[in-house]
Parts: sequence; C-alpha cells; structure tokens
Amino acid sequence: MKLYQPRKSWKAMWEGETTPHWEVVPMAAELSLLFSGAKRDRVLEIGCGNGILFDLLGFSQSENYHGVDLSSSMIDEFRKRKPTVSLSVGPAEKYEDGNQYDLIFSNGLVQYFDLEMLDEMLTRSMRMLAPHGRIIMASIPWRATRNHFYRGDLTKNPRAGAIQYLKSLISSWKGNFMGRWYDPREIQKAADRQGLNLTLAGSLYYPYRFHAIFNRPEVASTTSKAA
Repeated sequence: MKLYQPRKSWKAMWEGETTPHWEVVPMAAELSLLFSGAKRDRVLEIGCGNGILFDLLGFSQSENYHGVDLSSSMIDEFRKRKPTVSLSVGPAEKYEDGNQYDLIFSNGLVQYFDLEMLDEMLTRSMRMLAPHGRIIMASIPWRATRNHFYRGDLTKNPRAGAIQYLKSLISSWKGNFMGRWYDPREIQKAADRQGLNLTLAGSLYYPYRFHAIFNRPEVASTTSKAA
C-alpha cells in the first residue's frame, strides 16, 4: 500500500503558488552546463512552473518552446509575463503531443513521482524525442545524502536537533516536503528499460541532488567516434 498519492498531494501543495521555493540564478548557471552540445531549437520543459528559468536558460531563443505544469496558478503567472509562449496545464508524467523536441527538460520534478510515474514520463518523452535529442532530469534528491540533508550538513541551515531531524525523516517517508529520494541505480534501471544511455552528474550548488542526462545509444556512439 502506498503511503501517499503523489500527484494529489503535490498538486495540493503547488496549486495557488506563483513562485518556486529555491534560489534561481546560481542554480541556472549550473543547469546550463548540462546543455553542453545539445540543440535547443525545439524545447519541451516539463514542470516549467512560472517560467522562471525560461530566460535564464536561453529557452526564449528557441524556435519552438512548450511548457507544461500541474499548477494552473504557476502557468497563469508564466502567461502574464510571456503571453505568446505555448503553455499547458496537466500531469507531467502524462504529457504527450505530436511534436518532436531536441531537448526535453525538467528540474526538481521527479521527486514528486513514484517509479511508475517516472517510467511513464520517460516512455512518453522517448516518443517525442527527436533524433539526437536529449532528455535531462535535473536536481533529483540523492538518497545516500538524505540523513546529511536533514541533519543540516548539506544546507545553509544550522544543524537540526534530534527531534526535528526525526520529524523531517518521517515527513519524507510519507511523501511530504522533499518527496522521493532516489538511488542513482533506480534512474539507471529506468534508462535501461527505455534503451537509453545515461550520464549522471552531481550538483555543486545543492550537493544532496544529482542530474540525469539521457541520450539515445546512437547519439552516444556518434559522440564517442567524434572524440
């Protein structure tokens, strides 16, 4: 039996919100490094929120951009600032359209998924991924660092007391606050199920997170030969 219903609980958390709960500019500089060598002519951002990364990551220069988010309030905020941008509201893992994208990007999203939802998003993303395209799932909570995070070792907050530490862990197990913490091997297995090559990179700005970069095997092969 599941301890929580991911989409229902996270929709309740984000509906009505208009701003993400993280420091944007320093993280955007790090995320930009993940795009090295990737085309960004056609971009799908899943979990786009209020579009706070749209300009910072250069998506405003893309020929074709589409953003999707579960929170209608976030999308409304995005539309206020960028009324001509293509946007839609809906569950991230179920989004699929008839277009092909060079880059399918998400940041701080899959922590709100269970493994079944992760697989569904990857399956649908594969059908929309252009030849030589790239899927990036950034800022995934890293399970091996969870205890250090809640103790305050990896954050700017002072060390948590024992009672607060236990409360935070229990909250995490129930699906609150940070959601699901992943072992990188779970991401590797998800990539293997789709026949994708996976590159993992640790986050410098948030050392309790990591990034996952998915490529088709033929892309990895071409890159290897070129090198």
